[in-house]
Amino acid sequence: MDDAYYSLDQLLAENQKIPCIFNIAVPGMGYLEGTNERDIQPYTPIEIPFWLASILSQQDNPEDESQNYLTIQIPKAFNLQIRNALSASTKNVNLKNLAANSGGGWYESGMALLDISQTKDSITQDIIRSTTRHNGSSLAPAAQFRGR
Repeated sequence: MDDAYYSLDQLLAENQKIPCIFNIAVPGMGYLEGTNERDIQPYTPIEIPFWLASILSQQDNPEDESQNYLTIQIPKAFNLQIRNALSASTKNVNLKNLAANSGGGWYESGMALLDISQTKDSITQDIIRSTTRHNGSSLAPAAQFRGR
């Protein structure tokens, strides 16, 4: 992510909220849930900004070193149903709607998510790359035509 320090697309991708599950109790941070609870309880699902989730997912739990503070869940824009539809045909999936649900840039959000994923999901990597390739090849002629 450091290679695109001034990239607005990268800033939007890092600012999106992604679903996570806290593996430990976090005192005094209940406001992140948007409830009146003072603390975040263990195994609480919550959506937090990507930049914060990426930091916390790398921190070891002091009580159980085999477990991190939180586990990042796959956002809806990258769930199994979407991946199956994209692997069948990229032209039948409205990436504009998916981009709106994933912080403004579906490709950037997907690549950022893969960078911090606890399990390097090669299927998801392949789908994001093939979608970029297929849609990019269909957009190139239109972009050249409009540029004249």
